Amino acid sequence: MCCRRPTAPLLCCAVLCCHPQIGEFDRMADRIAAAVKQNCGQKAIIVSHSLGVGVALSLLRQPRLQQWRSNNVRGLVQVGGALGGASASTWETKLSGVMTAYPALTNMLASPQAMGRMPTTSLETTVRAAVYKFTSGLPSALMLLPTAMAEDPGQVLVRTPSRSYTVAQQKELLRDMGDQQSVQLLDGIVAQSRALLAAGPIPGIETYCVYGINVPTPQTLLYAADISNRQPMPRPSETVTGPGDGSISLKALRLCSLIAPRKHLVEVTDPAVDHAGVFNQDAGLAALMGVLEKFIVKQQTTAAAAGAAPRGGQVPAAGSTKQP
Repeated sequence: MCCRRPTAPLLCCAVLCCHPQIGEFDRMADRIAAAVKQNCGQKAIIVSHSLGVGVALSLLRQPRLQQWRSNNVRGLVQVGGALGGASASTWETKLSGVMTAYPALTNMLASPQAMGRMPTTSLETTVRAAVYKFTSGLPSALMLLPTAMAEDPGQVLVRTPSRSYTVAQQKELLRDMGDQQSVQLLDGIVAQSRALLAAGPIPGIETYCVYGINVPTPQTLLYAADISNRQPMPRPSETVTGPGDGSISLKALRLCSLIAPRKHLVEVTDPAVDHAGVFNQDAGLAALMGVLEKFIVKQQTTAAAAGAAPRGGQVPAAGSTKQP
C-alpha cells in the first residue's frame, strides 16, 4: 500500500503564491504528485492566493502537464485572485515605495534585526527606497497594475498638479518615472493575463473563488507634486477608494467568473476580511473552510458509492436475492 488508508477522505492542499521561476512548474507538479501518492491517490485541491492564482492557472494549463493534471488535481480554490491586475495601490508601491499590504516583502529587503536598530523615520525611508528600487522592472509588480480587462480605460489612477494618468496611459507613467524596462515588458505581461482568462474554465477541475469585497481599495492617488524620475515620491496627499479587498478592486476580483461558475464565487462582506484576511480572520476562514467542506462531502459521497458498487464489475446472477 502507498500509505495507511484514512478513515475519512482527506484534502491534499498546495498553496501557490508569487511568480514561478524557470523549472518551477515541474517542481510544483512533482511536489503535488508526491503528496497525492502519499495520500493514497486522493487528488489534490490547490489553494492559490493573489498572484498565485495566475501561477496556478498557468500550471494547470500547461499542455505537457495535462495527464499530470488529470491524475493529480481535482479542484482549484482561488483566493483574492489578481487576474486582471490589482488596483491603484500598486502605483503607490511603485511611485512611493509603500508596501503596507505586503509586510513580508520588507523582510526580503532588510533583516528584521537591522531594521529594528533604525529610528522610525530612517526605517520608513530605507524600506520605501528599497521597495521602490526592488519593483523597478519587476514582472510580478507589472502583473498587479490595473488593466482594461477589469477597469474602465479612462479611469484615472494617478493625478498630479500637471496631469492625470488613466488605466490606458500607464506606459506613459512608467516612462515618466524612468522605468523603461517596465515599459518594454508591460504589453507582453498583459497579453499573458488576457490569455489565461480567455481560455475559460479548466476542463475537469472544479473551481471556486473566495475574496473580501467590503474593504476600501485605492482607485485614484492624488499626489501633491509631479512624477519624480528614478526617485521615490512622498506618499499621496489623498486617496480615492472604492470596493474591493483593500488591494484588489472588486471588478478585478470578479473576473474570476471567467474561470469559475458564478455560483462558485464566494464574496465575504465582513470588512475585516482584506486581501490576506481570508486566511487569518474568522469570517474569511469560515468562507474558505465552507468551500473545502464541499469537496470533502463530494469525496465522501463518491467513496460511499464506490464501496456500494459490486466489486470487479460483477452483476448479481438472475434470480438471486440480497439479504438486508
